[in-house]
Amino acid sequence: MGYQAWVSSLHPVIVVEWTTASELDTAGFNLYRSEHPGGPFVRINSAIIAASSDPLSGGSYSYTDGDVKAGTIYYYQLEDLETGGNTQRSETIAVQAKPGGRLELFLAIGMALAGLGFLVWLLRRQPQAPETGEKMHGPV
Repeated sequence: MGYQAWVSSLHPVIVVEWTTASELDTAGFNLYRSEHPGGPFVRINSAIIAASSDPLSGGSYSYTDGDVKAGTIYYYQLEDLETGGNTQRSETIAVQAKPGGRLELFLAIGMALAGLGFLVWLLRRQPQAPETGEKMHGPV
């Protein structure tokens, strides 16, 4: 799964995007956030993010987290909700809002097996954002 996230210098937001290869037995998704790597993680989506209508082809998803502050590191986990009631959370990723700048990825790629499909997370920066951040890659 690949994450994408960025912050604008006027109003910080984190945009989390993910894609799935297939979604057999997937009912939907929840996104969790914490300011600490070990949690507690709080669900930030108000309603379940519904799965694709075609479970064989998967889907592409986006969630905008507008409740962020520049300079703060945020930790995210994506939860896959299965039709049978089971849940599975992805690896934790972390992003930091730089004051007046953009978010930088600490953990770029996390692969998770969700049902029979792989989830891909990806981090993207807003193209016009200034180059103010430092990148670090590794497990949280």
